Formats: sequence, C-alpha cells, structure tokens
Amino acid sequence: MKKTNPTTVDESFVQSLQRVLVGMPGHTYCKDLDGVYIACNESQAKVLGFSSPDSIIGKTDFDLPWKKNAEQLRANDQYVVSSGKTFREEEIVTLPDGSTMIYLSHKVPYRDDAGTIIGVMGMSFDTTTLLSHDMPGGREQYKDVRVLLVEDNRIAQLTIMMTLRELGCYAVVVGSGGAAIDEFRDNTFNLIYMDIGLPDLEGYDVVKEIRAIESNRETKASIVILTAHTDEATEFNCIDSGADGVLSKPLSGLQSKQVIDRFVIGRSIDITGFKSKETVLASSKSGANIIDSQHAAESLGLSEELVKGLLKTLISSIPDVLKTVQDAKASSRLDLLKDEVHKFHGGLHYVGVPRLEKATDTLERDLSEGSAQDVEISYQKFLDEINVLMDMCEEL
Repeated sequence: MKKTNPTTVDESFVQSLQRVLVGMPGHTYCKDLDGVYIACNESQAKVLGFSSPDSIIGKTDFDLPWKKNAEQLRANDQYVVSSGKTFREEEIVTLPDGSTMIYLSHKVPYRDDAGTIIGVMGMSFDTTTLLSHDMPGGREQYKDVRVLLVEDNRIAQLTIMMTLRELGCYAVVVGSGGAAIDEFRDNTFNLIYMDIGLPDLEGYDVVKEIRAIESNRETKASIVILTAHTDEATEFNCIDSGADGVLSKPLSGLQSKQVIDRFVIGRSIDITGFKSKETVLASSKSGANIIDSQHAAESLGLSEELVKGLLKTLISSIPDVLKTVQDAKASSRLDLLKDEVHKFHGGLHYVGVPRLEKATDTLERDLSEGSAQDVEISYQKFLDEINVLMDMCEEL
C-alpha cells in the first residue's frame, strides 16, 4: 500500500506514549492517520515475530506478517478516524504459517490539543487469553459498571479509558472539574477516578460538590483519587474531601480491576498500593509528625501542658493569619506575605507542630530566594499543612 505524506504527530507525545504502552496489557498500539505504527508494546511485536517494538514502528499492517488481512484492519481504523467513534469487535488475522488468531480489539481515536483526530489507539486481546487468564469470567461481570474518569492528561485519559473499556465497563472521561460536576449531576456512576490537579478546580472541591449532589440520592459512588503527590497532607486532604481512598499515579490495569472488584463488585480483596480511608485517618489521628507536644516540651524545658496551651493560642490565631496571607498573595504583595509568614514561623518553634513548621520554613526560604514556581508549590504545601493541623485539632 502506498503511504501518503506522514501525519504530523508531536514527537514528545510519541515518546511518552511509547513509555506508557510498554507496561500495558494485551497487544497495545498506536497508528497515525496513514495507518503507520508510531508506538506499540512488546506483546504486539512478539506475536509478529519481532524482537522489539522498534521493528514495527514506521510500518503499516500491509508490511506485517498478517498483510492478507491488512485491508480489513485498515478499514476498521478508518471507521474510527472518520466517525470519531469507538470500534470494539473481533478481528481475525492469518499468519504465514497458516495459523489463525482471533483478537477482541478495542480502538479509539486520539486527538491533538486542539481536539483534531490524528490517529488511532488500539488494544487487542487474544480471545482465549482474555477469557481464561486476564479477566476471569470475561467481560460480562463488569457490563453494568459505570465509571467516571476525571483527568486532564491526554495520555492518562487514553490508557485508563482503554483498560476500563476492555474490562467491559461503561466509562466516561472529562478533563475538568466543572465538566465532572455537570456529568455527575446528569448521570449516575458506581466509581469515580479523580485527579487532583485539574485546570479549573481542585479535585478536593470537585469531590465535595459530588458528595453534596449525592445527599439527595439513594446511591453513593465510590471515589478514588489519583495523585502524583503521596505525602500525608495530600492523602489526608483527599479523604477529608469525601474520597474513599488514594492511589499513586500511574494507575495500572491490575489496580483498576482490583478497585472495581472491591468497591463495585463487592469482593474482599487487597488493592495494590491503595491507601484506604481508614488507613489515612488512622495515621492522621495518631498525630505522627503533625502534633508532637511531648517532644517540644522536652526540647524547650517546658511542661507539656504549657506547650498544649500555646498550641491552642496558635490555633485561635490562624484564621486571621490566613486572611492576611491569602490577601497578600492574591494582590501579589510578596513583601507583606514574607513578613507575615516570618512572624507566623517564629511562633511555631514552641508549640510542637513539626510538619507545619517545616512547610512554613520552606515557604519563607522560597519567598527570599526561590523561583515563582517554587513559591507556588511551597505556598500550597503551607496551606495544606494548616488545613491538616486545623482538622486534626477538631478531631482531638
């Protein structure tokens, strides 16, 4: 088959995509508008007799051992491109040795940042392997599972959605907090995967709004937050917003299946790397590194009761401090912000709040010598630690 001019595909996206596909289940691949493979995993390469994915990149199905079936494979790809719809059917291919292979293929369009379709991404499973190994019981057990994925990263959207749909779930993806709230208000879901860093709203706020919507419903969705930040403050904020648990990115196909089995199907199983609501709250309530009045008392030579009294005084002052700090930040008065943070920092040495003290120290240092990005990160961490401390004191 004669190739037309190559489709323009962002090279950094291709490289990122190839790294993601390496760990994906089944035979996973991506083609441009001309049917040229731009990425695939090792399973796709090995079934065709190649030693690595690099041997397939740049080829079309007409160049591969199943070239007798290339016209049909190409037609399936073109359906996805022209319609913008998902293709989910069996594809039959014949190899040179005469053996026939049947794959359950799931193909979706992928788009550039402007929303233009620039190719096809696919995931195919050998039918026998799918039913007997990868997904016990086949797809039927997950057909009524409804999942809402809230994620603004394009690669994450594609990979997670394909995994969910290969399980047989009904899955919807949105890229912003506002869209998630609208989608949830109009529909019902069993499970929500929620990113924190959305372009318009914090994931925490979206979870709170969803829980508010549910107050008038009989059913409640399970919410699992996906985050690249695994510190205790972030985990506590996730749970405090109303989520059922936290998973570190990236989300694997196995983890997603385990989450659905546990929260939707109702199986008593462990989820790899999962921080449950109970685990996070138990850690927070222990006060480890959040409040340590005993250590502060020993270090300062004061009574623990006196330190606790000083802590209560600090807590009562925080609302006023926060208002001044947030007003200064909003008006870009970094000089005022620095002065207020410095004054606040000075009192933390005496009250036994090591995590907040560390976060405040980092913010004060970044305000003096850090970049604008450093300030943004440490400022958010400072606010997170204040929220954790305030919530912790309410619990106590």
